Amino acid sequence: MIRNPFLISIISTLLLASAQIISTDEPLPALAQTTGANNQTGGIEFTFVTTWGSLGDEPGQFDGQNSVAASNNSIYVADYYNERMQMFTPEGEFVKMWGGTYGEADGEFKKPHGVAVDSDGNVYVSERSGLRIQKFDSEGNFITKWGSEGTGDGQFTHLHDIAVGPGGSSDQASTPASPSSINNNQTTNSNNNEFVYTTDAENFNVQKFTTDGQFITKWGSEGTGDGQFGGLESLDVDSEGNVYVADSGNERVQKFTADGEFILSWGTPGSEAGQFDEPGGVAIDSNDNVYVTDIENHRVQVFTADGEFITQIGSSGAEVTTPTGSGASANGSCCSEGDADGQFNQPEGVDVDPQNRVIVADTGNNRIQIFEQNPAI
Repeated sequence: MIRNPFLISIISTLLLASAQIISTDEPLPALAQTTGANNQTGGIEFTFVTTWGSLGDEPGQFDGQNSVAASNNSIYVADYYNERMQMFTPEGEFVKMWGGTYGEADGEFKKPHGVAVDSDGNVYVSERSGLRIQKFDSEGNFITKWGSEGTGDGQFTHLHDIAVGPGGSSDQASTPASPSSINNNQTTNSNNNEFVYTTDAENFNVQKFTTDGQFITKWGSEGTGDGQFGGLESLDVDSEGNVYVADSGNERVQKFTADGEFILSWGTPGSEAGQFDEPGGVAIDSNDNVYVTDIENHRVQVFTADGEFITQIGSSGAEVTTPTGSGASANGSCCSEGDADGQFNQPEGVDVDPQNRVIVADTGNNRIQIFEQNPAI
């Protein structure tokens, strides 16, 4: 269902020393902005565009949608408990679905959890219970698959999310890979130097593959140190091939090179700006700004590539009440759950489409919400 756009209120700044809840008797403007944190514009504003979805198993309905991915022409949603993928237009109109059966055959799913799209429009789906990756073309036709249960290279025990992105300067395409050359990052990749990255919440690692499923490398272990994880959620890759991982168990985001070398991390437990209560989805826009769903704080936080807080998307619910049901704290702290336009209930997946629109899987509300950057950055 497409609703008339109106603005939702989120006003964030890092210059205030204390959090003061803003509540007015007048409708609040629907923008989230910052002053100076983004050196491309000096600020980012987001406007609510549309939403669709409800609980159910009919086309356009969802039951546990955890992940969303956008291409130039389509939006793909992993419909977890319905064991299927759904495809929509950029405006949210239902196009088609595939799967719908819990099983191991090609094109069937066992809890599809993550979804990603490469530059050719191919769709990659990670199965949490099936412990494999399936690759489809843009229309949902099966291409290939890989993965099995275990702790070895290319194996999974709790496969979570998937991302596709450039591999960085160290990955050189060459002759077809042999077992030894795979481990030396000298592999043939069928898709424009793009690579597939996965998170495994019980093996506590990130794995890297070619787009045809050849294992390249992996990194991570259980712990709280740099490059260790307390529980992995999602990940994404920026234009330089750097990998950003939501380390939910440690309430932080970690940034790595394409080969898994630790660069930096940010985040602590809490609800203030730059803090997290279960960071979930990760997405990167065309300027390498980083979007992170903050699941239990019911918001999406936006950062620079160096982890500086820019702003947040998501307004509060009943705990901060205005005539429009929205409000925000002055320093970016927030939120309680809500189901109005621009409010979230445990948002998990997030992606940014080629037009820099932010697409959020509002999981607890069984819907998708879209926001546009105004002005575009």
